[in-house]
Amino acid sequence: MKRIKGICNELAEKSDLYPTYKRLPLPKKVILPLGSFRREMAPLVKAGDKVIAGQRIGEDIEGVIPPVCASVSGKVLEVRPCLGFSGQEILSVVIESDGETNTKSVDENLQRELEDRDIIQLIFDAGIKETDQFYWPLPLRIAKPGLTSVIPSYQPFKTEPIDFLIINGMDRQPGVSVRRNALINREKDLLESIPVLQKVSNAGKIILTVYKDHPVPLDFEQKLKDLGVTILRCPSRYPIALEPLLVKFVTGRDIPLPMGNSRAVGTAVIDAITALRIVEAVKEGRISTETTVQVSAFSLGVNVHVTVAEGILLEELVEQLFPSLENLSKAVIGGSFLGYAQQNFKVPVTQEADVIVLQNADELSLYSNQPCINCGFCVRYCPMMLMPNELSKNCEYNRFDVAEKNDLFSCIECGICSYVCPARRPMVHLFRFGKQEILASKEES
Repeated sequence: MKRIKGICNELAEKSDLYPTYKRLPLPKKVILPLGSFRREMAPLVKAGDKVIAGQRIGEDIEGVIPPVCASVSGKVLEVRPCLGFSGQEILSVVIESDGETNTKSVDENLQRELEDRDIIQLIFDAGIKETDQFYWPLPLRIAKPGLTSVIPSYQPFKTEPIDFLIINGMDRQPGVSVRRNALINREKDLLESIPVLQKVSNAGKIILTVYKDHPVPLDFEQKLKDLGVTILRCPSRYPIALEPLLVKFVTGRDIPLPMGNSRAVGTAVIDAITALRIVEAVKEGRISTETTVQVSAFSLGVNVHVTVAEGILLEELVEQLFPSLENLSKAVIGGSFLGYAQQNFKVPVTQEADVIVLQNADELSLYSNQPCINCGFCVRYCPMMLMPNELSKNCEYNRFDVAEKNDLFSCIECGICSYVCPARRPMVHLFRFGKQEILASKEES
């Protein structure tokens, strides 16, 4: 445990480089994936079409997953499979920006009194994406019983009330401060999101979770209390901010895994950034076309939060921030513990990414092909109480059926096992490989 605390403290100290804030110019080109780990969507545009920012360019035929909207105005260059930052090819729309800032809104007339159904529809139409990989989409997760009929093709929670609505103000891993900074800098907007969330969720209790060392101004805490929101200070211990562990800590309830759903235990979880996007959609009619991502280059002493058009290519983002950067050896989208290392910098940066870590050659930490030595460190530190040593060997040697039977899909990919492994085995890489192979096999059958 001392080893885990060591790297957590080190990354936390680096994140306290007082991040600056920048808004980058519109990119030359964006790539917008039509789907996610759940399913692909149908394109609504073709090569040569003109689009404006906020225009719907892809949608789920069954109407379950929120639509994909253009993040820039311009011309559709092509619709083809493109590599995402998670390493999977997804059908995507490639748009060449024309530099115009015209933006389509969700609803041109928001002055009227909104009914519950209107709010859920606005949230759905805004195309909000989340950093955490929830099994069900946002509108379904936060809708009170009966409201899911707004999305008629699927109603998984018709009778499941929400006892706890958790607004997660804790960043997912050490070294990241996107949610923390949003709480500090956008208190007013967060307060405005509470009545909206109360109205559509009818939650018995709304809880804002923060790390215990996160300072919360007394006036802000009082305003939250007046709105019926409780602030819960959680241990500064990774990976408590990830959904299964957060729900357990806050409610004492266990999400049924694998493919768990917190609504099954009367709980809905959204992060602070999502709460802000919801209020933008409902109060301002804003389509979710931008994302704020933290870019950390510790060797340069750089820790900056940048707001960019969704779908900007990683290479253009880096070039705009560091036009003369040399000796860049690696970029990790998603952070040191939870992220994906990039070999191809032509991947898009989407709302699912909260942090990008840039490393030079001296900072690289390489995995090895050494066999497992059965030391048991990964078992001791696994927060999900799995046996990562056995799971990794099963995935490595293509024993996917055995890995699945031994709860591979209960792994939350927190990366702790990889960190403590003295043999330097690529544990999380193997788990992700195994999951993808199992899912691909099921799709074929």
